[in-house]
Amino acid sequence: ECCLDCSTFGLNLTLRERSFLLRKDGGKAPDKHDKEEMKLEKKLRDISRLRERELEGEVLEKLQREKVLRRSELFQEVAELKLRRAEKQLLKIFKQHTPTFQDKFWDLEFKALYGGDTTEETEVASGPTFGAFDIDCCDDKVTISADGSRAESSAMQWLGVQLHLAVREGEVGAFAVEVLEGLVRLGWAPQSSRIGELGADRSSYGFGGTGKKVHGGVFETYGQPFKAGDEIHCEAERDGGRLRIGFAKNSKPLGIAFDVVDNLGTGTSLAGVVCGRGFKARLISAEAMPLEEAPILDGFVEYDPARLALAARNFSAEDDDCLTMWAGETVNVISDDGKGWLFGYFLDPEDPDDGGWFPVDAVQFVDEGDAPSAAQPQATLSAVGSPKPSDDMWDAPPPVAAAASTHAIEPSSLEPTHAEAVEGLADWLRGLSLQQYQERAIKWCQEMGALDVHEIEENWEDFADALSLKRLERNRLSKAAAASR
Repeated sequence: ECCLDCSTFGLNLTLRERSFLLRKDGGKAPDKHDKEEMKLEKKLRDISRLRERELEGEVLEKLQREKVLRRSELFQEVAELKLRRAEKQLLKIFKQHTPTFQDKFWDLEFKALYGGDTTEETEVASGPTFGAFDIDCCDDKVTISADGSRAESSAMQWLGVQLHLAVREGEVGAFAVEVLEGLVRLGWAPQSSRIGELGADRSSYGFGGTGKKVHGGVFETYGQPFKAGDEIHCEAERDGGRLRIGFAKNSKPLGIAFDVVDNLGTGTSLAGVVCGRGFKARLISAEAMPLEEAPILDGFVEYDPARLALAARNFSAEDDDCLTMWAGETVNVISDDGKGWLFGYFLDPEDPDDGGWFPVDAVQFVDEGDAPSAAQPQATLSAVGSPKPSDDMWDAPPPVAAAASTHAIEPSSLEPTHAEAVEGLADWLRGLSLQQYQERAIKWCQEMGALDVHEIEENWEDFADALSLKRLERNRLSKAAAASR
């Protein structure tokens, strides 16, 4: 018997050999740790059968007796694996119930300091928790946890829940959730609207896991898709008759999604909403305050239209949210976070694989030689309710620049080093951000007898194979070829 002493928390986990000699199927595929445990458990079951035979009078062979002698050792090994897993599960439970623990702590502290029962203030605090999921404002098939921090639904229809979070005229509010499972959409809606159909009417606004924003039933490409494991931050600002709503994915800003006339009126509050199909979501943070008390978001800039820039050096990083580019490639820049990072795309702003983050010093703007910070910012949001401890909401991408190549090149080295074998080839390659393949492209044209870029586009698959293009480069070439037909 092995015990995990958790008496401090009123728990005492005991593990006995018989508890797992007959393992029950949990209904899910075993992971690496499960398989390791199952392997040891099988050995222990075999040894237990040998021990039973020995007790019944059977004389065991030498190897069988040696196995029986290892019984205690194997049990200890299995117990250690299971207890370590139990410890991890306990840590997760404690993290999930941190607000409850904090409330209990303040309650005990108050009693220790002042004695007797808590005051009216404590009684008020025992009501609905600010920012939590509202059990009274959710669809029937949505389940809310006791502390209001989790919402889930197994139904494959769009269902939702409101938060105890309201933004009035002259206020800014924000909340952040972690997607645990399924397809999720989050945003803002009047407290009386249909929460399961966020964005279906003219008064609600949503952003979903497919990388689409929706308002008035109209879906538009925005930001990036998100899935289980991602943290999505959502902010709304109501100021001077304008409503501005923006989102961030894993602390990286996606820009302002909606900047519209605020027709809700001063008497109508805008509530945070989370909805989805077969979804699970965990609330991370929520906040609301008057605009005059909100910290100002400094430095964030949106470019509309996008600004054209040339890559001044090679850049690559392991982070999936970063854009890999080669010196001389052209990129469209749509935002500057004010902290040394830009967001841009090559050709298609609607293709999430075609865009990402990169350092300011990795590109040179074509329209002017000034640094990105010299541009005038578009409308921005106040920084409220950051999903991570920070002074503002739009945190920069992770500092992965150290993993990038730092070999800057002179502007003159961006010019073609070979004469064009096909008229317009250099410009065509540059427009597709493929200029680094110019020598091989010329060689292919000479071998195949191609006289213009249209012949390349007609045979783009052979051209891509000959140049050994990467997946995203092939995608850009394929789209260009389809557009020319």
